[in-house]
Amino acid sequence: MSRPSKIKSKLNWELKTAIELGEYIFNNFYFLEISRFWGDESKEFEKSKKFLKLASSLESNSFKEFLLKEQGYEIQDLERVRDFIRFEMFEEDHITTAIKNEDIERIIFYSLLEIPKKTLINVESNDEVILEKPVERAPYFAIMAIQTEIILQLLATLDVYDNKELIIKSWVINQIVDPLDKNRLTGEIYNKAMKDERFFEEIYSGLYILLEKTFLNLEKLGGDIELLIKIIDETFFIILSNYFLDQKESAFTLMKQINDELNLT
Repeated sequence: MSRPSKIKSKLNWELKTAIELGEYIFNNFYFLEISRFWGDESKEFEKSKKFLKLASSLESNSFKEFLLKEQGYEIQDLERVRDFIRFEMFEEDHITTAIKNEDIERIIFYSLLEIPKKTLINVESNDEVILEKPVERAPYFAIMAIQTEIILQLLATLDVYDNKELIIKSWVINQIVDPLDKNRLTGEIYNKAMKDERFFEEIYSGLYILLEKTFLNLEKLGGDIELLIKIIDETFFIILSNYFLDQKESAFTLMKQINDELNLT
């Protein structure tokens, strides 16, 4: 059976630790009845499936030309993108497949990206729409976008993910775009936060350092997978929800306490 080529990364994780992470996410997150979004491009995404799969079988130059001219994607690593389209883009259960392939990089990539989606429980859950108005939903999608961006930034430094491969990046981001947000409210909230120097320096950078230190030193911390997950699922969410839901000073206070306790600054 064919499988994607190994991603040449700087990860120092053991396979058993990655599998433990993947299995924990699968068993504790996949069955939360979290709504699955494909943003406002869902129809175009479905339409492009067949063409992308066919194109991935083309010779390298033709494939690269197709992605640039027809899809607007300039490719950095052709084989990585080809593998993504063939084996990952339309896969329904990324984590289980990666575990079967003993693929450490993809187990970690898809497991970590699943965690921010739990934020959607505050918006829709078990086919129940909890928040209907885009203006009420937008802060939660902004929270999820920040969580995801920090994860992607960390994985990019370890060569698990390349931020310049826009076809992969757009696929990731499109899963956390609210299809009801026609006025791009989430983008406005996200951009405003990222332009806030205090937010970026104290909260965004603080959360990134917290995740990075935990992730890179997980073995020294006893391989505590639940600690890593808790940081993204709980710590990130509490601080970001305070910031985005009009309790900004509380968010800065909590972040300072974490920084002081863990000597992150």
